[in-house]
Amino acid sequence: MNHVEIWNSFHDGAIKRVSGVVPGEVILDVSIEYLRHRFPGAGESFRVLLSECTLFEYLAYDEKTVTDLSEISKLEPMVLSVESAEPLVVNCVMGTLRLAYGSASIATDAGQPVSAEQLKQASIEYWAEWSAKHRGNT
Repeated sequence: MNHVEIWNSFHDGAIKRVSGVVPGEVILDVSIEYLRHRFPGAGESFRVLLSECTLFEYLAYDEKTVTDLSEISKLEPMVLSVESAEPLVVNCVMGTLRLAYGSASIATDAGQPVSAEQLKQASIEYWAEWSAKHRGNT
């Protein structure tokens, strides 16, 4: 799975915590209860480790670019979708996130490893169920 699919799976997820160092490793806590509940154990978020991270910045609409990871944490960007893959640009509710990294590993907040494919499948299943449930309610 590529980086685009990972971030699209986090649709509606809020980035609650960002730590680490650029360049280097960056750790994110992505809160997304509807997706997290599809995995065993209690919790509401995923921990994402970005290895070989060379770019991590957030640009709120009509604001300056924020590169300080603790400042980005305070903004709690909510992921919507991927705008482009090269560079990786993630559309958020109030701005865009620009990222460059070598690899990503994902785990539940309880520490259970989650493959990118498991994450993608859980997202697909959730949205298929959501669509079936809301069909005809428009």
